[in-house]
Amino acid sequence: MENQIIFLNLEQTKSMETNQQLAAKEEFYHRFKKIELIVSAIAVVAVSAKISGLHFPGLSPILIVSIGSSMMFTGLFAFSGTTIYENKKPVLVTIACLACSLLMVGTLFSIMFWPGTRMFIIVGLSLSMLALIWIAAGLGENIFSLTSIYNRALLLKIVFFGSIAAWALSSPVELYKHASVYGKDPIAVRLYEAHIKDPQNSAKTQAFYEYTKSKRKKNH
Repeated sequence: MENQIIFLNLEQTKSMETNQQLAAKEEFYHRFKKIELIVSAIAVVAVSAKISGLHFPGLSPILIVSIGSSMMFTGLFAFSGTTIYENKKPVLVTIACLACSLLMVGTLFSIMFWPGTRMFIIVGLSLSMLALIWIAAGLGENIFSLTSIYNRALLLKIVFFGSIAAWALSSPVELYKHASVYGKDPIAVRLYEAHIKDPQNSAKTQAFYEYTKSKRKKNH
């Protein structure tokens, strides 16, 4: 009898420790998710400013740091399971978070006019379409809780960054005209268009980057 009581007490102690660990883990997730929401909001504002043609000192570093940080947090939370996102399908959370991260990278690369944009955007859009179809199909079963602020923020990020990424994929020259400092320079636009049409042509690529580099030197 005494041994049984000791065993029960040990089980209760283990259970309490496990609950405390889970509570601490959840609190840890929530703190970092709040930071991630703030960083994501800054990223959205910075991207909106960039594509609106508002070019002010420090915008590029803000873009890189905010999108990079938000992407990193979202990528890490892709593997947090059901705890933080209050969902029944951890795989769906993983796909949605990874899709969002890839779209953010693709958006950053596209509005900074760095090479390698296409791959990130295509994979990100494919995963986001899969996630959105899965979410829509499971609305009746509530597999993706829309009452969670984190879920709503994740969906908004997928839609926002997905729209910019799709624009970059379908009309890169138009995006350049809006987002680039040299978007109103007809020579820069023409060189960028030639570079986009034939990205494997190193001469056209070099001509574009050399021209924009010389423009930056003149401005400074």
